Amino acid sequence: MRAPLTSPPTPTGGEPIVQTSGGVTIYLHDETLWREFAKYGTEMIINRGGRYVHGINSY
Repeated sequence: MRAPLTSPPTPTGGEPIVQTSGGVTIYLHDETLWREFAKYGTEMIINRGGRYVHGINSY
């Protein structure tokens, strides 16, 4: 069973949102851009080359 994820308070000033669950930490950079995507229900950009998931995974 997965641990429930809760949204931390939204920071101001462009700081990344940080969330930890089950020993995994997730950083959301450019929160304003992601909120714009959320208005349309997607975070994917579809272009001539195919589909591109916006964002960078860094480990």
